[in-house]
Amino acid sequence: MNSNQKKPQGLSSLETLYPFFNSLQEFVCIISEEEKFEFANQSLLSFLEISSTKLKVLTVCDLFPLFDKNFKKPHSQIDLIHPKSNKKHTFVLNFSHDIDGKILYKFTISPFLAELPETSSSSENSLFNIHSSKTKKTQKENTHSEDQLTFLLRNLPGMVYRCKNDPNWTMVFVSEGCYDLTGYKPEDLIENKKIAYNDLIHPQDQIKIWDEIQEAIQVNKKYEFVYRIFTADQQEKWVWERGQAAFDNHQQSLVLEGFITDITDRIRSEMEAKKAQQQADALREALTEITTQLSLAEVLRKILDSLKKVLSYESATLFLKLDGEVKIVAARGFENTGLLINRTFPSNHKLILAIDEVRKPLIIKDASKDPRFEKWDIKERSRSWMGIPLIRNHITIGYLTLDNNQPDIYTEEDANTAQLFANGAAIVIENAKLYEKSQQLATSDALTSIFNRRHFYELALTEFERSKRYKAHLSVVMLDIDHFKYINDKYGHLTGDQLLISFVQRVQAELRISDVFARYGGEEFIILLPETDNRQAIQVAERIRVVTAEKPFTNNQTAPYITISLGVATLDSSCDNLDTLIDRSDKALYEAKQIGRNRVRSWNH
Repeated sequence: MNSNQKKPQGLSSLETLYPFFNSLQEFVCIISEEEKFEFANQSLLSFLEISSTKLKVLTVCDLFPLFDKNFKKPHSQIDLIHPKSNKKHTFVLNFSHDIDGKILYKFTISPFLAELPETSSSSENSLFNIHSSKTKKTQKENTHSEDQLTFLLRNLPGMVYRCKNDPNWTMVFVSEGCYDLTGYKPEDLIENKKIAYNDLIHPQDQIKIWDEIQEAIQVNKKYEFVYRIFTADQQEKWVWERGQAAFDNHQQSLVLEGFITDITDRIRSEMEAKKAQQQADALREALTEITTQLSLAEVLRKILDSLKKVLSYESATLFLKLDGEVKIVAARGFENTGLLINRTFPSNHKLILAIDEVRKPLIIKDASKDPRFEKWDIKERSRSWMGIPLIRNHITIGYLTLDNNQPDIYTEEDANTAQLFANGAAIVIENAKLYEKSQQLATSDALTSIFNRRHFYELALTEFERSKRYKAHLSVVMLDIDHFKYINDKYGHLTGDQLLISFVQRVQAELRISDVFARYGGEEFIILLPETDNRQAIQVAERIRVVTAEKPFTNNQTAPYITISLGVATLDSSCDNLDTLIDRSDKALYEAKQIGRNRVRSWNH
């Protein structure tokens, strides 16, 4: 501290409590022998809507017309006149106590007669306490006064302290409240006998506290902050501290005096409220994301991506009830995600039945110990598991399942959030189904009822952008019926049309619900395979080639065999747009035709 700086003055024993009084929501005041206000805490000043300077001009009788210095009898009532609203508020005396040559009055506002001003919250102030100290001449010894101060300090909900301004915050005095606050007795902290107070402070908060206190000392101001400490049993607590610099009784060495109290419950409540708000915002954003989608296939793919913004998972699946079975229509986080799509499970599986029975999320703390998982084939990393029903109009239309590789992860709070998301997702799925039906004529090929070329491009463009953004696999298969002109010429166009319809049905049986199958033109078709790498796409193409060629397409008196040629292309870093990906599959198809037809070729650089 430089020589020009004003030195902080020493504090009386009662003034040491000022930081504590100002930390209270209750009302506190100190009244002099001349019946003037010496001190009023921030809660009382806010209630009276008056500054500390203006309050000191008033006498006690200006606010308490019937105030009597002998007013000590418990449960007595006294009226206060609000200086601005002029309204009367009735208080009840709890007790009076002599301390430090003054009389401590404790008042409680009457919950029946109180009428608080509009600027105050009645819910917060209806049971506020008022503590007042009235100066009184006393002949008691100073030692008795100190005993009374000790009595008060012992019952404060926190710790009054005096410490040195050193890196350890070496305590020279602490009140007995330090034990409830820290788990250490006063003698453990004084002169760092057992532990220094700085060692209780969270390491991440230590530098911040030092810097703020030094800055306050330099400008001769009070300091106030919130930080974390570790108690003797290593529990983390949040504390609020307020204090100021002063000199010791000999005006020699700089010390700090203040008050520290536990605010852990308040901080945790604030954190829980903030977390709840963040989760609500995330849920709203996630549901908005899927609501903007109209295509059923896009909705199904988007649901699990959006869900991860609300709840953490290692892997997840989306099931829909179709034709008496439960079918996987979307999956995330598995090693062979693409191969899971279209997998079916019996609707009477034990896990499915368990969800149906409760009609709410089913949480399993450790799937590895649950016998119901013995025939659950998608449990690569399942320890924690949660199954959530998708319910629409009181009917379960499907399920969401979440997996985590750590046990006992999911909570009832997570379950509630998951169900809210699932309820919204169920509505979106049903709406998407209705939309697809209404759009089918505009988006479908008139002959085969699969997507037409224009709508395929719209869906593929959306999926292409999503795959680029999330770095997901994406493949395209272009296929063409070999020598189809010969079929038309030999059997006629009606037979050719019937063959196309039967061919499409045969191909659809090999595809997943998330795959996009379209007639590209004439006898040429195209398939979009989301979440499918090149190796898997070649396997799909080969499977379609085999099922096409192995059986004839029977129609009335004819039963022609046909073969197809297929070209495969997969999204990679060199593919900048959808047109390039489609063009590559077309070139691969051309190569398959050139080298003999009835085969699969993959595009290579």
